[in-house]
Amino acid sequence: MAVSSASATESRSRSYIVQVVRDLDIWGQPSFWIYQTVFHRCPWCHHRQHLIPPFKRKNTGYTYRFEQHVLRSLIGSNEEEVARRLGLAAETVGLIVRNQLADAKAKQVDPQQTGGPVSMTCSFPWGDNPI
Repeated sequence: MAVSSASATESRSRSYIVQVVRDLDIWGQPSFWIYQTVFHRCPWCHHRQHLIPPFKRKNTGYTYRFEQHVLRSLIGSNEEEVARRLGLAAETVGLIVRNQLADAKAKQVDPQQTGGPVSMTCSFPWGDNPI
């Protein structure tokens, strides 16, 4: 069976990399999320392109769920205790806290942009407004 040159080039330009990231603990033991990334290598310039998965940040080895777990673990303890309990460096715990705070700040809504209270009026074709 002959393979066309276009499909052969396409199959050679795609590569798969197995990634491992830290996820929530299961029964007190660390668990890991293993997934396969697909990236495309341009046949002309050899540039690699791949998407950041929706469950982790760029250049991190843990999921968003793990970040939230670290934040919940910080309630009533400090960075060093949480880092020791989860097997992380204290600097990693600090980085997770900074990233989560930056996300929360970016999601805040400015009250001046909302336009005030929402009007509860509707217009109906027959002219009656039951609200």
